[in-house]
Amino acid sequence: AALGVAPQDCLAVEDTPTGASAALAAGCRLLAVPSVPGIEPGPRTVLVASLAEADLADAVG
Repeated sequence: AALGVAPQDCLAVEDTPTGASAALAAGCRLLAVPSVPGIEPGPRTVLVASLAEADLADAVG
């Protein structure tokens, strides 16, 4: 809200389950680069092994 952008219009980039959970709870889409196990794929979550292989078009839908 402080940025003037709705959460559903944002993309969070996270690497831990805690950060991923917070981003999803806020209503953001998630690009996850897991550094530890525990982040599951889902309708608003794209998992990648590294940012080098990230496709932002896939992440933002």
